[in-house]
Amino acid sequence: MSGLADLLLRTRYRSGEDDLVEDFYLPCLERATEYDRAVGYFTSGALALAAPALVPFLIHGGRMRLVVSPHLTEADVEAMLAGYHRRDEIVGEALRRELISAALPDPIRDTLSCLSWLIAHERLEVRVAVLSKAGAPGIYHEKIGVFRDDAGTHVAFQGSANESVGGLVNNFESILAFSTAKPSEALVANQLDRDFAALWNRELSTLEVIDLPDAARQTLLDTYTPDRAERLTQRSGGGPRRPATPDGLQIREYQREAMAAWFRARGTGVFEMATGSGKTITALSTAGRLAEECAKQDEGLAIVVLCPYQHLVKQWIAEANAFAFDPIGCFRGRSHWESELRSQLLELRAGARPTLMAIATNATFATLAFQDLIRELPEASLIIADEMHNLGAPALRRALPAWFRFRLGLSATPERHHDTEGTAALQRYFGSSVFELGLGEAIQMGALTRYRYRPIVIEFDGEELDQYLALSERIGLRMAIAGDDPDGDEMLMALLIRRARLIASASGKIPRLLELLEPERRSTHNLVYCGDGRVEADDGDDERQVEAVVRGLGQGLGMAVNRYTADVDVDQRDVLRERFASGSLNALVAIRCLDEGIDIPETRRAYILASSTNPRQFIQRRGRVLRRAPGKDLAEIYDFIVVPPASGDDNVDPSERKLMARELERVMEFAGLAVNGPEALAELRELRTRYDLLHIGT
Repeated sequence: MSGLADLLLRTRYRSGEDDLVEDFYLPCLERATEYDRAVGYFTSGALALAAPALVPFLIHGGRMRLVVSPHLTEADVEAMLAGYHRRDEIVGEALRRELISAALPDPIRDTLSCLSWLIAHERLEVRVAVLSKAGAPGIYHEKIGVFRDDAGTHVAFQGSANESVGGLVNNFESILAFSTAKPSEALVANQLDRDFAALWNRELSTLEVIDLPDAARQTLLDTYTPDRAERLTQRSGGGPRRPATPDGLQIREYQREAMAAWFRARGTGVFEMATGSGKTITALSTAGRLAEECAKQDEGLAIVVLCPYQHLVKQWIAEANAFAFDPIGCFRGRSHWESELRSQLLELRAGARPTLMAIATNATFATLAFQDLIRELPEASLIIADEMHNLGAPALRRALPAWFRFRLGLSATPERHHDTEGTAALQRYFGSSVFELGLGEAIQMGALTRYRYRPIVIEFDGEELDQYLALSERIGLRMAIAGDDPDGDEMLMALLIRRARLIASASGKIPRLLELLEPERRSTHNLVYCGDGRVEADDGDDERQVEAVVRGLGQGLGMAVNRYTADVDVDQRDVLRERFASGSLNALVAIRCLDEGIDIPETRRAYILASSTNPRQFIQRRGRVLRRAPGKDLAEIYDFIVVPPASGDDNVDPSERKLMARELERVMEFAGLAVNGPEALAELRELRTRYDLLHIGT
C-alpha cells in the first residue's frame, strides 16, 4: 500500500462539488497509521462511513485519538465506557493483524460494538474538552484532524465538518487539507499538527481536556440525540431564525396552487399528492407563509409535525432545518426533548422566537408527557400529519388536539383500507382534500419520472397450491362465521396472514430474481422488496426471505448488498441510504421500512417480490421508485405475479380465480401509467383468458 505522499490531494473539498468521505477521508485513513481528530460533535455513525478503510488502517497498526465536546449520545457513551472497562481483560495485543478483519464488529451493522472494540483494544483514545471557566457560555467547537503514516508524512485538515454522518454526509460542509509532502503546504500542516498536540497534552489554559472515564465520573457529559447536536451547531452563532425558503429551491407552480387552496380553506385541509411529488416541501412552504402571516399580527406560530416512523422524523428534521425552522425531534425518551420543548415554548410566549416546531413520531405524540406539553401551546398552532392515514386508529385520533387552529394532512392515499369510520374521523378533523395531484399528472408535468413495467409470472408448485387452496377454504368458512365483523375474528386474521406469506414467499421467486439480476450484477441503485415470510434454505432448514435474497445477491452474484429492515439501527439506515445513493451498494433489500415517506430518488430498478392486498402499499412503493434524480429519465419496475400452475383442466377452482383477480388488480394499476402498459398487459393475456378475467381493468 502506498503512503499519504502518493495521494493526489486537493487543498479544498466542498459538498456539492466533492464527496468528503470518498474523495478525501477514506483514501487518507486507508494509508494512515495514526489519526487524530478534534471536533465539537462525534457520533459512532462515523465509523460506518469509515468502514471501507477501517480494517486496512487497523492492520497497519493504526491508532486514533479523539477530542470532543461533552455532547455525546447516551448510546455512544455507554459503548465507550464499556470499552474502557474491558481493557483490563485484554492483555497486550490480543489479536494478530491478520485476524482483525474477522474479529472487528461490523462497523456498518453494529457501530456501537465497533466503537467499544476499538477502545478495548487500545486503538482509540477519547478525551473531552470543556471550557476552563465554570459556567462560561459556549462549547469546544473546533474542527481539525491529522492523518500520519509510517513514512513520516502527515495530512492535516480543518473545516466545518463534525465527525458524524451529519457532518460528513448530510450537511453542506467544506474542509481545507494540507500535506507535508507539498513544500507549499508543509508549514500549515505542521501548525495544525502542533495545535492538536497542544490540545491533547493539555497545554491550553482556556480548556480542560479530560479522559472520557474521568469526565463521566465527574458528570461533565451532556448526552443528546443527534438532531439536537445539529440544532446546537446552528444556534451557536445566534438566536432563533425566521423561516425562509432555502436558497436555490424552486417552488413548483402546483405546490403554490396547493398552498393557495389551503389558505382559501382557512387553514385546514389535506394535500392528496402522489408519492414523490414534494408533499414535505409544500407543507414546509405553507408553514413558512403561515408564520409570516402570524408575525404580521405579532403572533408566534407553534407547529407540531407528526410522522409514523423515527426515520421520517429525522428526514423532516433535515428538511425543516433547511427552511430555518430550528426543529425539535421528539422520538426517543422524554429526557431527550422535553426540556428543549419547554424552553422554546417559553421563548415563543415571550416573543423571543418567531416559531416553535416539534417533530414527533405518532407514538411519542400519544404519550401523556407530550399531550400535557402541547396543551400549553398557543391557539395559533398548526398540526401537520405526514402519512395522515396512520392517525385513523382509535387511540391516535382521540389524541388529536381539538384546540389547534390550523390543520394540514398529507397523504397520497388518505382513505384507510377497510376502515370507513377511521377515514371519516380524519376527514372531520383535517377537512377534505383541498388539492389533489395524481400520479399520472405528476409524471406528465415532470414531477415524477416515467417508468417501464414488467410483470414476472411465478407459478406455485404443487405443494404450495395445495396449501393455498386449503387455507382459502378455511378462510371462506371463517368469513361466513365472522359475518359483518371480519376484523374482530383473530383466527380469520391469522389465516389471512398465513395465506399472504405463502404468496409472498413462493419458491420460484428468488431463482427468478437472481436470473433477472445476473446480467445487471454490476449495476447500482437496485431495490428489492421482500415479504416477511420464510423460505427453504439449501440445507433443508428455513430462513427469512430477506436473508435468502441478500445471500443470493451477495454470495451468488457477488453484488454489494445490504438488508434495510426494522431491526437495522435507525442511524445505520441513514448510512445505507447514503451508500445506496453514491453507488457503493449495488442493491438494498427491504421488507416494509421503505414503504412510507423515505427519500431514495436514486432508485433505478425495483423488484417487488411481495405486496399486500392494501393498494396503499404498492402505490407508495411505486412512488418511491419514481422520484426524480439527476440523470434518471426512466425507472423500471419488476412485479412478481403468483399464479397457479398451468394444467389441461378446463375447470378453474374459484380460489385460483380469486388469487389471479387479486394479483391483476395491482397489475392493472401499475400497467395503466407505464410507458409500455399495453405490452405488459399483452404478456398476461393468456392467463387472463384462462381465468376469464379479461374484464378487469376495462
